[in-house]
Amino acid sequence: HGADQLMVQRYLCARSLGQARLALVLSGFTVTAQFLLFLLVGVGLYALVQAGGFPLPARADGRDWRPDEVFGLFIVTVLPTGVAGVLVAAVLAAAMSTLSSSLNSSANALVTDFYRPLRPGRDERHYVALSRLATAGWGLAQMGVAVGA
Repeated sequence: HGADQLMVQRYLCARSLGQARLALVLSGFTVTAQFLLFLLVGVGLYALVQAGGFPLPARADGRDWRPDEVFGLFIVTVLPTGVAGVLVAAVLAAAMSTLSSSLNSSANALVTDFYRPLRPGRDERHYVALSRLATAGWGLAQMGVAVGA
């Protein structure tokens, strides 16, 4: 925690070293609380299944449900339609936020750290246009990895 590109970008926006340190410490507490919440959801769902409050339906292929499939099944079969929609939208929004940060960081590193030193003195519009192309290129690369996986 605290050393990836996304977090470092946030710390660099702090007004002082003291504020950056405070942000790092508070972020640690926030991440700990977040992970505890995620773990409690998993433990609660496990307890619900074990107590018979959420019986798992039989699968058409005869296999048992994997633990990572139970939460999705719970969302689809138990939660009201509106709540399920909001939860799915929240998961997609979080994924898109993480991916956009990753794409932005990769494009920024490529243009600022590699291209700009080799081609100094260009107009800022040139670097911005190249950054946009690099973002699209990294997006295609990530999609390729996803399809390959």
